Amino acid sequence: MVNQGLITRELASDGVYSLTVDKGYVPGPNWARAIADASDPTWLPEPVAVIVGRDYHVGGQGSDEAEYALRPRCQTKAVIVNYPEAFAADEEVRKPFRDGIAAWNESG
Repeated sequence: MVNQGLITRELASDGVYSLTVDKGYVPGPNWARAIADASDPTWLPEPVAVIVGRDYHVGGQGSDEAEYALRPRCQTKAVIVNYPEAFAADEEVRKPFRDGIAAWNESG
């Protein structure tokens, strides 16, 4: 990502949104190539947290729930938190995955 100019080697802590790291890499000169809509030339992204290894993405809205689980045998997605319509986990959907998700989080 550094070689492609998407991020720089410079680290900053202001504006990093991550539960895992405190600093992120400052956007590089070609950062716009990495996003879907770069139509506003005045907007600059905040530093980017680069996490190598096992981690999970938090959907936001103050929740620390997995948004979905992928069934390993059939690769079907089970939606646990239906953003943006709902901000809490559907306990009936989450129930069969609860122990597996907890073990995955703890063993990482």
